[in-house]
Amino acid sequence: MLLSQKYGNRLSIRVKCVPQMALCQAELNALLELYMPEDYKIYIEREGNTIIFFLVGTMNNSASTYFKKLVQEQDKAENYILDFARVSFVGSSFFGAMLYAKDFFDTDYNNFSMVKVSPFINKMFSAVKFETIFKIEP
Repeated sequence: MLLSQKYGNRLSIRVKCVPQMALCQAELNALLELYMPEDYKIYIEREGNTIIFFLVGTMNNSASTYFKKLVQEQDKAENYILDFARVSFVGSSFFGAMLYAKDFFDTDYNNFSMVKVSPFINKMFSAVKFETIFKIEP
């Protein structure tokens, strides 16, 4: 069961989960994406044989679609870095976009890194065991 209340720019969310934990998480993600602004930017920089994606703002469904498009436009590189220094939220659709990028670039654990990950976002990544797929650095 999911209860929410909006106070100005703040959102109060209470979640009461029962054995259907996945359903609760899906409801929570949908609600968060509803209240989170579609405010994101993705910048790309190439340094030698490394492509760096600088992510800014809320990585929601729209950001996921745009990120996948940017991934498809990139030439192959040896290393890929996602910089999370200015990310406030990562929606579940962006998790899929990151997996898509790793598969698209056909790279292994050591060549695909996430850097400057906040403790909050790192907890989200840990919940889905992303540390076994991606190299994650605070």
